[in-house]
Amino acid sequence: MKTWQILALCFSIMLSIAAAAFYLKYEPETLLTTNYGTTYLGQVFSERVMVDLTIVDKSGDISNDEKLITGGSFYDKTEPVNEALVKISNVYNMNTEEKDRLEYDEIAPKSDDAYKLNIRTYIIYSSSNFSDNPYTLTVSEQAYRLPANQTLKETIDSAIETNFNNQKEAVANHLFITDTVAFGLEESVSTK
Repeated sequence: MKTWQILALCFSIMLSIAAAAFYLKYEPETLLTTNYGTTYLGQVFSERVMVDLTIVDKSGDISNDEKLITGGSFYDKTEPVNEALVKISNVYNMNTEEKDRLEYDEIAPKSDDAYKLNIRTYIIYSSSNFSDNPYTLTVSEQAYRLPANQTLKETIDSAIETNFNNQKEAVANHLFITDTVAFGLEESVSTK
């Protein structure tokens, strides 16, 4: 190798080291505090707040565990539930005569302990430190009873709304790039 090539190689190595040190010093610090300690996300590129809804059937009418929604948007609240309840009503009505069949918004548990609704709220982060495998933070896992005196649709809609209201502060505290006011997680502060 010639001298100028060696000097160019050394200069490019030193420039790379200086750029990396500058990046590490001025990269946004995004820290998540969890039960397991602090997680350093680096620069957050995207964050998605999701919910999983599962009906646990103890009566055997539907199935043991029926996933209503997997990876649904936390902000959609009750919108995707109707489609899932139609699928459940089809299973529920499978061995029922035509005159005794119920619509998706008419099905009610036979007893207070027949069904339970589990709602898991979580945030998926894609960031500079978790670009290949996004980081998932579970915000909460709640269980709701589905009483016999109400239809599944009424009870599930109510449980989802309650879950949204109970978890919106915790979700807002773990968001870094999402406009929490625009998504209804915080009240806007108006200055006069």
